[in-house]
Amino acid sequence: MADKLLLTRPGRRVLLKSPCHTARIRHLLALFGPETRFIYIARHPHAVFRSNMALFDALDPIYHLEDPVSGAELERRILADYLATEARYDADRALIPPGRLAEVRLPDLQADPIGEVRRIYRELDLALSDEALERMRLYLDGEKDYRGNKHAGWTEAEKARLEPLDRKSTRLNSSHANISYAVFCLKKK
Repeated sequence: MADKLLLTRPGRRVLLKSPCHTARIRHLLALFGPETRFIYIARHPHAVFRSNMALFDALDPIYHLEDPVSGAELERRILADYLATEARYDADRALIPPGRLAEVRLPDLQADPIGEVRRIYRELDLALSDEALERMRLYLDGEKDYRGNKHAGWTEAEKARLEPLDRKSTRLNSSHANISYAVFCLKKK
């Protein structure tokens, strides 16, 4: 897919954004090579969990071909997938060559998008033109009233159900600061 995109826009960088890429570092490196850059965005674990639950609630009635799973089973699956994804990222991030990974916390990106993008470009040794910065500023000005989804912390009932599933990991501890949201993969032909 990336090669097809590059055929239509030669010399441009392709940005692949998908939370599931967080668990695919070794495969993306094998596919695109060591020059590939990665951006890891950290987000609070409860927000990730709530967001995934909302996604499944919205898509399940449309795409589900079998009988729906129970809410408890869906919670268990989302939690298991989340923890497996984070474990794979932790295991494979050392495979990324130096200077090819930038990590950013979502609250920092939201508070200072231009500053964080500058830092990311610097860390990944990418050129950031004045034209690109101006386009970002214009985009951000147009989105200044945007308010993202707000996800509450876990209820006591959710804590009772979900925290025992996470005994060996600190990934869902509310004080944990480096929780994945997505890994972006950048490739240039």
